[in-house]
Parts: sequence; structure tokens; C-alpha cells
Amino acid sequence: MFSPIKFVERTNQIDYVKIVNKGGYWSYVGKQGGEQHSHPDRDKYLFVQNNSYDYRRYEPNDVRCFGNYDFKSIMHYPLGSCMKLKSEVKRDFEIGQREMLSEGDIKAINMLYLDSTPDIQRVKITASNEEMKLQFLLKIKSKIFRRKRSQ
Repeated sequence: MFSPIKFVERTNQIDYVKIVNKGGYWSYVGKQGGEQHSHPDRDKYLFVQNNSYDYRRYEPNDVRCFGNYDFKSIMHYPLGSCMKLKSEVKRDFEIGQREMLSEGDIKAINMLYLDSTPDIQRVKITASNEEMKLQFLLKIKSKIFRRKRSQ
């Protein structure tokens, strides 16, 4: 499964997406909605022991879902002291992985942006412990999306 979004290395563009590894899971811009563990049906699969804002569960009428709960989503927090998998859930993959977009992530992107089948390769995201040096220009289907500038 492929996505219409492609990351390319930045040269001198004014508008770009900067990807850094600073610990934690957050974004100032660039995403709509919450993390996968906030999905309305997450309580079928997880015990969440933290009532903080980061671990809230959305109600079905408050969000637009693009399919079933996706443990492999790049937007899923890793399991830990605040979040545990229910015993009846079978798992043979890493929850909270940061390697690549899951098929569910790509399906959601395609539902938002795709009007024809793109011919691009799967995006693999790599990070090191130090801040990543590369900055990327987000290109979607050969069009560069720029923020509107006030006149």
C-alpha cells in the first residue's frame, strides 16, 4: 500500500517540515487529531491507567476514524506503566514503533488526499538519538503545499 505523500530533502525552500528527535511524542504543526491510543474503541484492547490529557479517549462523535484500531500506527504511544495490553489481545509486532507508517496510517492518508493511485515507494522513517540534521519539504502529489501569507 502506498501514500500520495512523499518526503524529499530540503534544499533552500522557505516552507518545510523539520523532523527532530527530542524525546516524547508531540507536534506543533502537521497533524490533525490525536494519537492512535485515543481511538474511541481503544478500551477493547488496552488498559489505560492515566487520565491525563495525553491519554484521553475520544468519543465516536468527536473524531473521524479511518478504520479499526491500529496497533502498528506510527501515532501509537508505546506500552508502559500508564498503558497495558489486555491479555486476550495477541501481538506479534511492536506497539509504539517509529520505523514506518502502518497500512492503517497509509489508508487514512489516502482517504484524505488520494484521488488516483500514486506511483511512489513506501516511506521509511529513521531516527537516531541525536537531532536529525535533514529537513524535508513536504510534497503531495507533485504540488507543494504552502501556508497562506497575509497580504
